[in-house]
Amino acid sequence: VSERAASPTPSQPPHTAPASDPPPAASPKPQAAALRGIASSIAAAWKNKDDHLHTAAAALANLSDDQLARVNAAYTEDRAKLIGAVAALRSAEPPAPSELPTALKDTLLGDDNAFILRVYPAAGADPNQSPLAPERLGPFARAVLAAAPTATGPTVQIYESTRLITDAYLRAGLYALAAICLILLLDFGFTRSGVLDTLCALTPVIAGSVLLLALMALLDIDLNFANMIVMPLIAGIGVGCGVHALRRWRIQPDDEPYGLAGGSGRGMTLTTLTTVIGFAAMTIAEHRGIRSLGLVMSAGLTTVWVATILVVPSLLKVRRAMGW
Repeated sequence: VSERAASPTPSQPPHTAPASDPPPAASPKPQAAALRGIASSIAAAWKNKDDHLHTAAAALANLSDDQLARVNAAYTEDRAKLIGAVAALRSAEPPAPSELPTALKDTLLGDDNAFILRVYPAAGADPNQSPLAPERLGPFARAVLAAAPTATGPTVQIYESTRLITDAYLRAGLYALAAICLILLLDFGFTRSGVLDTLCALTPVIAGSVLLLALMALLDIDLNFANMIVMPLIAGIGVGCGVHALRRWRIQPDDEPYGLAGGSGRGMTLTTLTTVIGFAAMTIAEHRGIRSLGLVMSAGLTTVWVATILVVPSLLKVRRAMGW
């Protein structure tokens, strides 16, 4: 109530009259008459144009003097509040960082209350190329880290995670290959013949992997996070074809095709085909990563099978001819 009493009238701004000495109120009857005249004019002007406005203005014109005085008082009070609010908005000062909400402040300030500097990659030659494309992401992230080694952000995080995952996959492939070589040597023996058998058993994996990479380059299929894991899988699954061929050759060294006689070739074909069918079923998945994994794995096992059928018998024939 005290705040309403202290509110100035529209004819006297807030800064010209103190709250303790309000201006004298005008007589309510002249104000009511003036307000009634305005309402009557509006009702007449909008009679055939806007029924809602005409009805409201006519109802206002039919009010008594006391009712019009209360309407005018309410209008005056609301107008004074609006003037005060506008004046407060016009005199507002920019907020200090400490006055910002926490959610907004965290996007502008670091832990040390220093402003965060955001750096964006320059536009490339192709405007539709994503900043996350390898040819743009790598140079940009390396340039930022060279200038600010502690920089962070989505691009730096994606670059670092890409590097770490790639290194992890490469190490996993090398560890898998080393473990496979050790197991093959334990099986074939640490002799000259055993080492040659190990190399022949690994030939389908090595030749098949090279053929797979060439096929991916020909079909424009990238080696990404989703399908990079196929390398250890191909080494672990594909080496079985080489082992079966070597064992069959040791049992039947004179039967051709070398390493594929006695139904071994048909058996390797059948087992490889069933495995390829299992991974090929992943190519119908909606997830692009799973679809890529199924496609590359199916192609990799197929190239390993092709190397087993075409390359291994030729190597065994050469070994037999040379007495190895």
